[in-house]
Amino acid sequence: MNTNILSIFHSRATSILKQISLIGASVLLSVGVSNAGSFTAGNIAVLQAAASATNTTCSVIELSPSTAGQTPSNTISISGTGANAIRISSSASSTGYVSRSADGSLLTFTGANSADTASNVNTLTTRAVVTLNSAGSAALATTYTGSTGNQARSATSLNNTNWFISDQGGIYTNGTSAASPSGNTRSTRAFGATVYVLTSATTTAA
Repeated sequence: MNTNILSIFHSRATSILKQISLIGASVLLSVGVSNAGSFTAGNIAVLQAAASATNTTCSVIELSPSTAGQTPSNTISISGTGANAIRISSSASSTGYVSRSADGSLLTFTGANSADTASNVNTLTTRAVVTLNSAGSAALATTYTGSTGNQARSATSLNNTNWFISDQGGIYTNGTSAASPSGNTRSTRAFGATVYVLTSATTTAA
């Protein structure tokens, strides 16, 4: 039986923006991880960029919600080098949304699947979905090919195999190179058997 073990928050450097839940899970293709350990029930996990830059690495850190100004009890560093490298932009205002799979078993976020340390991440078109399970194990779930200049946003899955990936160009799925539907999509979440996507407004209400 699945039990809710962790509240997950997304942070660009220090701001905690969104809350989701993380339950038990499986591991897919491993990516580089250091200091990985199982999450502690009731703690908070924060996605944190290594620097404020257009191209940087990231990690997931674990904190106790009852202790202010603490040192993380657990740090899961996502590798920024090698074949499974993940690079993110921490200077863009609408990237790095954290989501989860429909059954709550996987924490998810997106990034560029590239070891390029110099280019703006938004120009790197090979992109990936990264997942973490309750044991603190990171995995590369799938990749897709975005359009240069667009931002990778977030991802979710109804079955932990087939992924719906929100990107500035629209919705991508496993291994695709064209968005369908297209549009400036942002956060994506699964509730029950349905995937919901937030889009950027194209008009301003009176």
